[in-house]
Amino acid sequence: SALFRGVGVFAAGPYACAHRGSYQDCMDNAEIGRLALAAMQADIDGWSGKQIDDRAGVAGQRVFLFVGDRDATVGTRPVDALRTQYRNNGVGSEALDVVRRAGVAHVFPTDFDAAGNGRCDQSESPFIANCGYDGAGAVLAHLYGPLKARNDAPPDSGFRRFDQSRFGANNGLADSGWLYLPAACAAASNCRLHVALHG
Repeated sequence: SALFRGVGVFAAGPYACAHRGSYQDCMDNAEIGRLALAAMQADIDGWSGKQIDDRAGVAGQRVFLFVGDRDATVGTRPVDALRTQYRNNGVGSEALDVVRRAGVAHVFPTDFDAAGNGRCDQSESPFIANCGYDGAGAVLAHLYGPLKARNDAPPDSGFRRFDQSRFGANNGLADSGWLYLPAACAAASNCRLHVALHG
């Protein structure tokens, strides 16, 4: 929490949810009540500065939450619980943006057509769909303010494979990950880093 300026979450429940119950307790539009959130908060408080970074850093972050009303994989209720958890950890209303979109399933929403895109109203591989909404742009604008014009034709170069195996076995990570390094960042000494992960 001390390292990251902000977080963009697309359809996920609160932190430590699965630790306190089953995985399904955090999905399928499950109701996550006050007592469950209090138990998760007790874990966060106990782990803070020990097993996890100090939770005090969360209050200084900007947070963007997104969920579609047709998302049957996670659903709106777990996202609402995550919003409550962020508020309980000091994220103010100005720093916390919650977006709910009609007709959107469990997908990452974009506003451009690309080969292989799924349907916006169906949760199917690759879970990326043209929903007429630039999800990535919305997150970045919330974190940084007005953005430069989007580059719809990025170059094929700049992609670099990196070793993830050093972060431990059986953690769900592939042996390698990918980094896109724009030419301007390759030539500069200071660029922002955006980390995308699933799960």
